[in-house]
Amino acid sequence: MHKCINKPPPPSAHHQSMRASHHRPSTSKEEAESDPQGLPKHDWQTMKSPKSNKNSPHPATAAPPTKTYNRFEILAQVPPDSVSEYQSLPQQQYKPPPIFIHGVTNYNQMIKSISEVAEDEQYYTKSMANNVIKLNCSTLDTYRNIVKHFRDNGIFFHTYQPKEERAFRVVLKYLHHSTDVQDIRQELLEMGPSVRNIDNAHHRQTKETLNLFFVDLEPADNNKDIYDITAIQNKIITVEPPRVNKKHIPQCIRSQQHGHTRTYCNKPYACVKCGGPHSSSVCSKRTDTPAKCALCGGNHPANYKGCEHYHNISRDYNPHRTPPNKPSPTSIGLPLPSTHPSPHNNS
Repeated sequence: MHKCINKPPPPSAHHQSMRASHHRPSTSKEEAESDPQGLPKHDWQTMKSPKSNKNSPHPATAAPPTKTYNRFEILAQVPPDSVSEYQSLPQQQYKPPPIFIHGVTNYNQMIKSISEVAEDEQYYTKSMANNVIKLNCSTLDTYRNIVKHFRDNGIFFHTYQPKEERAFRVVLKYLHHSTDVQDIRQELLEMGPSVRNIDNAHHRQTKETLNLFFVDLEPADNNKDIYDITAIQNKIITVEPPRVNKKHIPQCIRSQQHGHTRTYCNKPYACVKCGGPHSSSVCSKRTDTPAKCALCGGNHPANYKGCEHYHNISRDYNPHRTPPNKPSPTSIGLPLPSTHPSPHNNS
């Protein structure tokens, strides 16, 4: 995921600072100052302790449907003389990502809270397992209003980044690691791309800086033109798409749940070390004491890849969906397979 660059809230009023912190990723200092217990603030929502929740909910990422366009439709609507004015197709519109509301015990009270910022025809819901409500919005403005309302009122939920706001990531290879990031940004800006963030890559084990830079571009139709760049500041480079590990499952460092990140999570805190209901940055667990997983209760950290909960997620286990019980052959009247050899097999 890309790193978000956020402006600090104005220090004039304390309540303005607390409200602004809901609209950007929380830092370690903010996590330490927040409510360590993470208790529900509404009578229609309740959350179990992460220590006893062995089968914690994990949403299935809903892929937005692909909307197609007929490029010849413009020719039938405009005169032939005006065809040159329509060289570019309209930008594709995506559906807002779903919002998963956790611990809902009173549906009517939840709808009453949502109706303060959205009309009934602007969203629809779906009840999932483990008291989870999946909320889909019809427009991006409705999605943003509901997310802001949930953050301001301390409602437990998680969601994902809208596709329109996702950065276009590329890799700059063969560029020396001592190159100033600001020089790279200025050079790319003169060539056309609008840069959101630049990071110097490090070796996974030795942590040494590499001659690789990850560049996140702002969403634009011509972002793929960056692959045509062959040199920056008389340095020969290669621009390539990043390698995608399809087996990688993101894990939230706030709630330790899999499938989403901290930026779009407003669930209670769970410590990665001891499993307690507090931020990992303020944990007082001693190094000589055993760790405790917040997901399965085992004596290991919550980010341990050998965790039973992680293996269930990697096997495409979805706790929001209750799998139907597959009937046995005898329960539906089918004959059982014969254990006697067939008379035709005399070999």
